[in-house]
Amino acid sequence: MAGGDDLMNARTDKVTPGSYRVLKPAGAVLGGGLVAAALWWRQHPSPCPYGQRFWVEAPHPSITRARLREALRPESGETLLEVGPGTGYYTVEAARWLAPSGTLHICDLQPEMLEHTTRIAAEQGVTNIEPAQGDARSLPYPDASFDGAYLVAVLGRDPRPGNRSSGVAPRDQVTRATCGRRTVR
Repeated sequence: MAGGDDLMNARTDKVTPGSYRVLKPAGAVLGGGLVAAALWWRQHPSPCPYGQRFWVEAPHPSITRARLREALRPESGETLLEVGPGTGYYTVEAARWLAPSGTLHICDLQPEMLEHTTRIAAEQGVTNIEPAQGDARSLPYPDASFDGAYLVAVLGRDPRPGNRSSGVAPRDQVTRATCGRRTVR
């Protein structure tokens, strides 16, 4: 064999029965760490930092754009609100559903998420999105401003200690699109 082929065919990693004594505990520690992190995050919810936006850009198999559209039943000309759009996974498509004369308002706590979403929309030629920075517990809009509103995978609960509410003020009516169902409360 030529010199390069020897390197390609060399076997440098051999798993022996003794290797499993090291790998098994390491896997248990890693798995336990992931579970602990998930439980901590569940008890201490916070907005996903912009630097970790890849977590919110991943496809959502149980809440697809098609299922959201089915739940919302948006019509051209309507004015909708998306609370917590993150990086705009649903935003650009939802704005297209409202075109040409409708508007999608987006409200997020983080200005970086709003800037990201509006930049992506502009790159795709979508111009009917109105961003606003704000907190879902005190939305920066007058009552009855929208034909509908939605949030997806955003506010599991109010992050204030001891408060287990949804995080949306009780006086607000929000359409919650979850797994293809439409529920207005």
